[in-house]
Amino acid sequence: MKAPYRLKGLTLFLATLLAVGGLATATAPAHAAVDDPEGSVIGIVEDSAGNPLEGINVFISRTINDVEIVQADDTTEADGTFQFHGIYANEDPDVTYAVEASDDEQDFLTVRKAVEVKKDQTTEVTLTMRKAASISGKITRQDGKSPAGIEVFAEEAPNGTTTDANGNYMLKGLEGSGDSGSYLQFSDPAGDYLDQCFDNVLADPLSAEGYCTEDATKIDIPAGGDVTVKDQRFTHAAGHITGKVTDTKGRAIEAAEVVLYDKAGERLGGVPTMTTETGAYRIDRIPPGTWTLNVPSDPELRWADYWWKNATKRAQATPITIKAGGTVSGLAIKLKSKAALTVKATPGVRKATFALTVKKRSSGSPAGGKISVKIGTKTKTATLKAGKATITLKGLTKGKKSAKVSYLGSVNTAPASKTVSVTIK
Repeated sequence: MKAPYRLKGLTLFLATLLAVGGLATATAPAHAAVDDPEGSVIGIVEDSAGNPLEGINVFISRTINDVEIVQADDTTEADGTFQFHGIYANEDPDVTYAVEASDDEQDFLTVRKAVEVKKDQTTEVTLTMRKAASISGKITRQDGKSPAGIEVFAEEAPNGTTTDANGNYMLKGLEGSGDSGSYLQFSDPAGDYLDQCFDNVLADPLSAEGYCTEDATKIDIPAGGDVTVKDQRFTHAAGHITGKVTDTKGRAIEAAEVVLYDKAGERLGGVPTMTTETGAYRIDRIPPGTWTLNVPSDPELRWADYWWKNATKRAQATPITIKAGGTVSGLAIKLKSKAALTVKATPGVRKATFALTVKKRSSGSPAGGKISVKIGTKTKTATLKAGKATITLKGLTKGKKSAKVSYLGSVNTAPASKTVSVTIK
């Protein structure tokens, strides 16, 4: 369920601002004003056998136009009871109320029930919480290092849990998978091992979440049952790539994304790898095989697309071979700035003059190198001076023409092109 939007802190914040004259008006708090219609909701939380449950979190919410606002919260007493008083009683049919109970210990499943809040009346409700299922087990590492902190997930527990110092874990608060079963997945936060699923089956390395494949064994989890599975061990050693991203003058580029692709052009999944403030990057959890490395153009279009080694297309990239447990280090990537072309075309009698300006998108400074203009079979090239050049093409026929302007690039700036229209007199 989507987490409700709580206003308690917001109400206190607004009240503080009003007290110091910071706001002229404020949104009304979730509770009722003195003259507003009010009602009460009281009840009890119990287990499936009818035993009262103490220490259960309960809140009542009001939903208007698909926006849920918590009105009040409470914790059950030893006899399982809770109570809410002074709840604004909005009897508009488009406004609904609900009471929800949840267990911090995850021994019981969250339960939710619609209720009515009526003016000067008390509504009674009973919430019955079913016992939650759990999975427990142990996982270790083939290299003998501490298994503490290994992340464990199940389909029914997307938030997962982590192992203790001995590799023991318990996933609680599960609904129960019945006969359909549930995948169990393990992830090494250190990145030394590839994500794997129950029975030593690799998770999909190309998936953004590392999902288990159909080859993995599913765990049957009966409703309310406590399942203990056999011990697991990390055995699929991962590869690593380290390096640094800079501009052509060696200045570090921060927050550049570094991506790996397999032979089929499929991207390696997982959390995106971004460079640090020093330009350093490290890619972990790489399966053995042949990969190509790419630094795509940034969202601001300052830097040109790059493929290792010094290529502009994947087909031209130099493959990188990764071995199980191996590290390829020191891959230094030097990015060229993208070019910004400005073209002003002035037509004449059987000729056209082009005033050309090229700047580096990364800095805005003038670019060097050569630039050309082509109309049909007529072509002329000039050398940029302080990022500018003027080219005149003569002997053109009358009419509207397409002129292709091509900047040939330089040591620091990537090539670029632009097509403009010009009408020859």
